[in-house]
Amino acid sequence: MKKLVQALPISSQLIGVLQVDGYGAYKMLAARGEVHLAFCWSHVRRPFYELAQSGPAPIASEALTRIAALYRIEADIRGRSADERRAIRQERSRPLVEALQPWLREKLSLISQKTKLAEAIRYALSRWAGLCLFLEDGRIEIDNNAVERAIRPLALNRKNALFAGSDGGAEHWAVIASLIETCKLLGVEPHGYLADVITRIVNGHPQSRFNDLLPWVYRKRCSAGTFRSGGGRMILGVDRGSDTCRFQSISICRSRSGALKCSRVRADGEVGRARRRRRSSSRATGQARRSVPSRAVTG
Repeated sequence: MKKLVQALPISSQLIGVLQVDGYGAYKMLAARGEVHLAFCWSHVRRPFYELAQSGPAPIASEALTRIAALYRIEADIRGRSADERRAIRQERSRPLVEALQPWLREKLSLISQKTKLAEAIRYALSRWAGLCLFLEDGRIEIDNNAVERAIRPLALNRKNALFAGSDGGAEHWAVIASLIETCKLLGVEPHGYLADVITRIVNGHPQSRFNDLLPWVYRKRCSAGTFRSGGGRMILGVDRGSDTCRFQSISICRSRSGALKCSRVRADGEVGRARRRRRSSSRATGQARRSVPSRAVTG
């Protein structure tokens, strides 16, 4: 119950579609009607897969086959616009989903209600409206696997989080973790982003321009081109062949005349690594040449 209560303050800030698994707290977020829950087909598939792996299970295997047909359609439309995805889902996916629900109800009436198979079927049927939401909106994914992969480091670090020191410390840790994972999703280098944001705050960044410090704003600037940011850091742009924003550290000081001057210290990303490899190779070559003893040439 404590977890459910902690979710309530967030509900007043959310409007739109929230893609989730079957965690109970999300129902309270949707209670006010401003949040619609799009449930995850991967979580529906998982118990059927476990049953099929453990031995002969014709109903579970048939359910997997039907769900796999939906995923094949998703593979075909991946990368297309939201309108195209919705149109194709309406044409190809909707008939499959509409046929699946009565089939699940029929099979549920034929088996014992205490089995794991019955539990798996009830899990799907009880969330059917949210499972069908992806058919109506091309922006919604069929599952939330991308988020599951993103939070995996947090799940592995769960025991360390028990020693945050206080509830306030845990909340601060959650904010930092959310910023880091958001940077990863957007292709912004987290260490450089946090260093720049903290430096800007220390240097008196106005609270009225708080939105300028959010990760997606950095992503837009990075895509637009080179720009100078606070604390002597610069986003150089996007690496070739990569979607990751590169940061470069800049050492800023004043000359005797009082003018500002900059000296480059270190470049992150593939460009910086290639530059350091060339320098290291040049030093090694020079040292090898100096270590070769000279030989006198006699006529």
